[in-house]
Amino acid sequence: MLVRTVAALLGLLPLLCCTQRTASLPSAATLIHDETTRLKVLAAVFPNARISEIPGKRIDSSFSFEHVAFPDALRDETVYDVQAPPAGNEEACAASSIPDPETVGQHRELRFRLFSLANRPLYVAAMQYRFSDTAPAFGCQSMARVALVSQGKQADDSIPDMTHHDSLQTIEFANLTGQGTDNLIIESDWGGGGAQFGELFIFDLASNKLHQLLAIRARGVDNAGDEWVSVLDAQQTAAKKGKEFCFTETKYATKGKPLKPPDLSHPCYPPGTANQ
Repeated sequence: MLVRTVAALLGLLPLLCCTQRTASLPSAATLIHDETTRLKVLAAVFPNARISEIPGKRIDSSFSFEHVAFPDALRDETVYDVQAPPAGNEEACAASSIPDPETVGQHRELRFRLFSLANRPLYVAAMQYRFSDTAPAFGCQSMARVALVSQGKQADDSIPDMTHHDSLQTIEFANLTGQGTDNLIIESDWGGGGAQFGELFIFDLASNKLHQLLAIRARGVDNAGDEWVSVLDAQQTAAKKGKEFCFTETKYATKGKPLKPPDLSHPCYPPGTANQ
């Protein structure tokens, strides 16, 4: 039986998988550390919110199955308290309370990475948060969110599947399509009923919008007993100029039976949704 464990206790993450999910390609994205800029971007995403750092707090939501690890890409990031009423259906669910339906959460425990893109007045915020003052259903206890901010306002955002969500596994940029601008590569986990997946999204950021090019279950443990990890081959994908997205897939088990050695393949997928 597969047992989900805290990878930090087992020390498995360095052995099973790493946060680097793509072959290296040059990127025009710059990680922003300046705290004034970071707070201004958060204020654009959460207008009228009270935002403050939670001193000394860190969150590591990494976990592992027998062969497949789910690292937390934000484990070393500052944690903020973002206080404001929930906005939108996803936040309304995450701010709800099963024990007390009258309770509505307002305090988000939020971590994020912020990037700027060369020669463009655009910030990309990759966020992970939960409402700390409530107890929602497992289907929406935590949420990932990607937001584009331009000229002090949110231009677009995207919220991946929240079902049994824990963390973001991957946050990267690479020019995969030859269009002269970087693509955002982000992986967010979700699952249920004993299964767990890391769904990898590739976005085009043209016109300050999040245009999804590909969604693929890049790692997973499913109810059929299959276990796998797929790593984006950025160089081969770039050579195909976005007409196909190529991966190196390692399958560790099929129908509950371990594969020794693991099965290695190199599938390529057209734009859209693959291997669902």
